Amino acid sequence: MAAWLDLVKENEAWNLIDTNRLEQLVQELPNPKCQYPSLLYFSGNSNRKKALRVLFPYNNITRKCPAGLIRLHLSTKTANTQNPILFAESSLCLEQSLGDSRWLKHSTTKHQTFSVAGAEGTLPPTRLQQEAKKQLVLPWTQILCLFLDSVPDIQAATNLLQRPRRQLNIGDEVVPAPTQVIIVLTNSQSAIKAFAQECAQLQKLIDIGTVTILDLRPRPQYSPGPANLRLSALLGVSSERFLEHSDTKPRMAPACTTI
Repeated sequence: MAAWLDLVKENEAWNLIDTNRLEQLVQELPNPKCQYPSLLYFSGNSNRKKALRVLFPYNNITRKCPAGLIRLHLSTKTANTQNPILFAESSLCLEQSLGDSRWLKHSTTKHQTFSVAGAEGTLPPTRLQQEAKKQLVLPWTQILCLFLDSVPDIQAATNLLQRPRRQLNIGDEVVPAPTQVIIVLTNSQSAIKAFAQECAQLQKLIDIGTVTILDLRPRPQYSPGPANLRLSALLGVSSERFLEHSDTKPRMAPACTTI
């Protein structure tokens, strides 16, 4: 089971579903009271899954199961370290698997359900998805990796990052916004003026840390494997820098703490 958060429509109303995935992964850690996970979030087009298979070869990323709105995994390779990596992934736009968490085993006993109707009434599905990602995932994210290959992709990313999101605290300390945003370009047909302009505009709007644009668009001299290895190297350097320059433990509290 990889589904973490989901939106399910019942009786014309939307509910946010927490599948208990995070707690399940925490229970798999060997010493959660002394481990400090970091969260990486991968969002965007289908190329993110190809990259994840290279970045996390010991995880079964493509296993068929109900996916919901956002999936969450524990990096098998880092599970026994002091700083294990949790990585979430989702699309940027309307999620096709929305609502299918109801088919997960033990969904009636393990899942938590929250009404998402606000003072303004129920928001459109696209906006609801954006708000769930922004308010529940981004505040905990150390590195946000966006896979973009079209103008609509960049516009969706802009909407995700522009609107205000909640501020988190661990004790007396404010949890900072994502340390680094990596924009991954993947489509060779996107080398058009409008795409370049939108990408530059997105980079200007992001005020949450370092922004890196990684161009993985196909070239005759490169195969997909080495291209994704460049992303792997960049993520590795980013994680190491975060740990080296942080005055506290990584973004999350000890893994046994509920978030």
